[in-house]
Amino acid sequence: MSQPQFSPSMSPISEVYPLLGRYQQHVHHLEPGTEPQRFIERESTLQSGIPDDLRQFLLIHNGAVLFDGDLCIRSLSALSVAAVNHPEVVCFAQMNVMVDPLNPDGVQTEHWAYIIDVHGQGCYGLWEKGTFTPLYRDFQDWLLSNIQLLVDGTFPSAFQKRKMLANNPIFFEATHIEQWIATGQFERAATVLGELIQELPTPRYWMDYAVCLQSIAKPGWESALLESIRSLHFPLSHIGALPTSKTWLTDITKQVPVLQTSVEEILEVLWTDEIPMLSGFLSSHDLQMLEQIAIVLCHDRTGSQLSFADFIDQFNRWNPQFVPSRLMLSQIDRYIEQDLHDPAESLIFCLLRRDETVEAACLLRLARIVVTRHEPWGLHILFDLLETDPDVSIQAEAWLLATQYCLDNEQFDRAVSFLESVKSLHDVESESRLSGWYWQLSAVFAHQKQRLGDSGKLFLKAVRLTLPHDLYRLGQIAVCEAEFYQTMQQPDSANTRFETAMHYFSRLNASLSMAETLLHWGRLTGSQQHFQQAATLFQQVGFASGLSVVDQYLTGKRKAWSWYLETTKELVQRWVQYRRSQGRGVRQEADNPERRLYGLKMAVADSPIDIVNLLWEQVEASRTVIERDLVTQSHEQYAYFVAGIELLLAHSSQPAHDSILYLI
Repeated sequence: MSQPQFSPSMSPISEVYPLLGRYQQHVHHLEPGTEPQRFIERESTLQSGIPDDLRQFLLIHNGAVLFDGDLCIRSLSALSVAAVNHPEVVCFAQMNVMVDPLNPDGVQTEHWAYIIDVHGQGCYGLWEKGTFTPLYRDFQDWLLSNIQLLVDGTFPSAFQKRKMLANNPIFFEATHIEQWIATGQFERAATVLGELIQELPTPRYWMDYAVCLQSIAKPGWESALLESIRSLHFPLSHIGALPTSKTWLTDITKQVPVLQTSVEEILEVLWTDEIPMLSGFLSSHDLQMLEQIAIVLCHDRTGSQLSFADFIDQFNRWNPQFVPSRLMLSQIDRYIEQDLHDPAESLIFCLLRRDETVEAACLLRLARIVVTRHEPWGLHILFDLLETDPDVSIQAEAWLLATQYCLDNEQFDRAVSFLESVKSLHDVESESRLSGWYWQLSAVFAHQKQRLGDSGKLFLKAVRLTLPHDLYRLGQIAVCEAEFYQTMQQPDSANTRFETAMHYFSRLNASLSMAETLLHWGRLTGSQQHFQQAATLFQQVGFASGLSVVDQYLTGKRKAWSWYLETTKELVQRWVQYRRSQGRGVRQEADNPERRLYGLKMAVADSPIDIVNLLWEQVEASRTVIERDLVTQSHEQYAYFVAGIELLLAHSSQPAHDSILYLI
C-alpha cells in the first residue's frame, strides 16, 4: 500500500488505515490527492456536483484500488453520470461481492453512486437497473463499512452485514417499507418513515407516510400529503424520490378534494419561483414530473394566469425533443368537455404527428368527438382504434362509444353485441366513469325496447355507480331520464331532470350538450325560448344537424341558410388549402375536420324547399361577380360558388335539380 503523505490522525478517513495496513503492500493502492482547482473544471460537467465528504477524500486520495480490485474508488476525472437520462446520479465506485463461493460465477459487481439532496448534502447508494437505492448518508460511513465487509467476507449476506456495520441503518430499514405496506404492517412502516423523512425528505417517503398514518387512523396524514408536494425540488435528486404513480398529484386532490386549492397554490409558487431558474439538461423524469405539475396548473381553480400555450413554450425551451403528450391529451380532454371540437381536433392531429405512441389515445378522443356530433364516421374510427390493440380501459371505452353510436342510429342488435364486449373488459359493478356509462346505455336500450320497468331500475344504478365529480356523465344520465319520464307521461319529473342536466352542463360550459338538452326540453314544453337558445348554441359549436332540427320548431322566418353557406364556404376553403399544401392521399376523409361538410349537406337535405331559392340567389350573385372578372381566383366569391353548389347537390327537390343543371 502506498504511504499517505499526511498524518493519519488528520484524515477524515483515518479509521480505514489500520484495516488496510494488515495486508501486503500490493493488495491496496491509494492514489495521491488531486489539486483543488481541478474540482471547478470537473463539477461544471456534473449536474449534481460533488459532495463535500467525497471531495475531502479526493483531495487526499484521487482514487483507490483496494483488495486487489474488489473495491475501486474512481478518480475525479473518472466520475460519471449513471445514465444519459439520469444526470443527477453519479457513479463513483464499484465493488465485487461474493454471493456463492461454490459457483464460478458467484461474484457480482455492484455499482455505487451518489446523489445530492435539496440541502446540498450527499447520499450514497447502489445503482442497479436504472434505480438508485440510498443506503448511506456520508462517504466515510460507506467506505469504512465496505472495507470492513471485505475484511470479514461478503458471503452469505452482504446486505445484513452492511446493515450491522452502518452507523445509521435507517436506509437499510427503508428497503422493507413497500413489503410492510403490502402486508398491512403500517405501524412498523410509519415508525421507519417518520425517521426517514428527517434524513431524506422526498415526495415518495412523505406519500408512504401519509398512507400509513391514514391506515392506522392517526392524525396528520393530510398534512403529510401536502408535505409530499412541498418536498418537490428540481432538478430531482433521483427518480426513486417520486411516488410510483404518474398521477400522484391529481390523485391527492381526488382523495381529499378540500386540499385542491392548497395543492395548486404550492405548485404555482414552485412553478413561478423555482422552475424558471432551471437551465441546461433536464432528465426525462424531471420533464415528466414538470409535465404533471403543468397538468394540474393548466386546469386549476385558483385563477392562475398561466395558460396551456405558456406551458408548451416552456417545455420547448427546456427540450424541443420532449413531447408533453399527457399535457396535450389533458388539454384535448378539456376542449372536448367544453365542446370546443375544432381546437381539440387540431391538437389531436398535432400530437399524432409528434408522438406515434399515443395513437390509440388520440383516436379515442377523435371518436368521442365524432360520436358526440353524430357524424357518420364513428365506427370507422373506433375499429381503427381497436386494431392498434390498446389498453383494456381504452378498449372498454371504445366499445361504449360504439354502443352509443349504434343506439343513436337505431342499430339495436349491434348495440347489444358491443355492450357485451364491455362486460368482458371492465368491472361494470364498480363505481367508475365507465360503469355509470354502461348502465346508462343499458337503460336507454331498455327504454327504446319499451321495457320501462327495467329501464327505470337501470337509470338508478347508473346514477349510483357514476363518480360524483363526473358532471358530464351525470348530465347525460339526467337527459336520458327526462326522456324516460316523457314516455311515462310524467312531465314534472322530466322538467326536473332537464333542469338538473342543464345545471351540470353549464358548470362544464358544454355548449353542444346544453343545446341538445334545450332541444329535447323545448319539445316537451313547446318553449320558443328553449329552441332559440338551442339554435344559438348549435351555431356556436358548428353543429348543422342540430340547427336544421331546431329550425323546424322555431316560428317566424330565420336565415339559417346563410349560416350553412358561410360555414360550408369556410370548410371548402380549408379543404382546398390543405389539399394544395399536402397533395393527394395524405390522410383519410374521416380524419379531418372537413368531414363535417357531410353534416351540413344533411342539414340542407332536411330543410324546406325555401332554402333552395335562398342558396340559388347567393350562388347566382357569386357567379355574376366571377364572370365579370372583378375578382381574383383566390377571392372568397369562388368559395361561395363552390359551397352553394355543394349544398344544392344535397337537396332532393326538383328546383334544386334544375338549379344545378342551369349552373353547370
